[in-house]
Amino acid sequence: MSTKNLSLKFILLQKNNFKAFEKIKRFYKNSIEPIYGNQDKALNKIFLGLDRKCELLYYNDLYVGAIVYKNNLNNKYCENNIKNAFELKSMFLFENTKFSGLFFTLLLKKVSIRACEYSAENIICTVSSKKLNIKKLLEKFGFVCFNKINDLYIENIQEFFLRHNNPKEIKVLADGYLDKIKNKRQYNIEISL
Repeated sequence: MSTKNLSLKFILLQKNNFKAFEKIKRFYKNSIEPIYGNQDKALNKIFLGLDRKCELLYYNDLYVGAIVYKNNLNNKYCENNIKNAFELKSMFLFENTKFSGLFFTLLLKKVSIRACEYSAENIICTVSSKKLNIKKLLEKFGFVCFNKINDLYIENIQEFFLRHNNPKEIKVLADGYLDKIKNKRQYNIEISL
């Protein structure tokens, strides 16, 4: 079996990258709005970089996924003993492919790296009951649910609040998973993080 080279990189969304922003906008309108309601305000904050950043995973001349995170650490869950938290606003793949597991792992690894750069003690995010597959994947990487609220954004949809209290651990787990992928599938993965 021959080795397949996979070259990937992350690109920070810039205001002048209209092609990438249009892809983000379409995804939000088609996939996020049905679960969370109107996303115009969030999209504007992403485009202008007001309180959040967006990084896109690029592979084979295509944007395959993205992470959106807050620029500042969050302390609004101190009553749950969650301080200095890196807030992941969204993480998604634009479509499912045979590389979805790899792409998802790379997105999580990037989240871990960014959280460590911010000296975060925790990573927090929310996941809709419409996306339980994502919740299960995050739990495999050590995220735990610390709260859930019914009808928070849309009626009859539950929102799970997840946290991870060791951002460095996610990178270790991701690296282990990536090593398994490399060995099992004979991939040589080159990534610019």
